[in-house]
Amino acid sequence: MYNIKKDKFFAEEEDFNAKKYVSGFKTEVVFMTVFNKVEKHSSPMDVIFVVYSGNGQIIKGEEIFDVKPGDIIDSPKNIPHALKNTGSEPMKVQLIKLI
Repeated sequence: MYNIKKDKFFAEEEDFNAKKYVSGFKTEVVFMTVFNKVEKHSSPMDVIFVVYSGNGQIIKGEEIFDVKPGDIIDSPKNIPHALKNTGSEPMKVQLIKLI
């Protein structure tokens, strides 16, 4: 797990499905309400999660990471992963998919 400050890919809340295509990767920002989750699934590409606000858990394989703003978790392709908001406020997470 890594920790960084907010970067230039930060999107505003009204851009709920904000997507930006750049050579080599696709990025989108996900807003999750309290107790919302993305079920465990696999992706055919590496995924990097960057947490901007809220608290939650990122599951990678059998590992569970408690995350907070500034945390970064990587998930290699074909490894099941999931995302869950466990906090008391909405969670904002950037997904960077390496294509």
